[in-house]
Amino acid sequence: MALNCQHHVQWVRPIPGGLHQCILCQKVVGRGDVYPKLEDLPEEFRRRWDAHEARAEGAAATPPKAPGGDAR
Repeated sequence: MALNCQHHVQWVRPIPGGLHQCILCQKVVGRGDVYPKLEDLPEEFRRRWDAHEARAEGAAATPPKAPGGDAR
């Protein structure tokens, strides 16, 4: 018998890569998966969520550095 996890925001933690993970079921969750909906939460919570996602997007856009430092 499978149980459905509601992914309450108090059970969700930021993980590397700009993702969020439910600590109860261990699944990676997105904005639409959490309860209560992000739109119903305080602005500060939404800003932290957005900032975590933005860090990952910024890191993905940055080209990786060449091994060994400066290439001359």
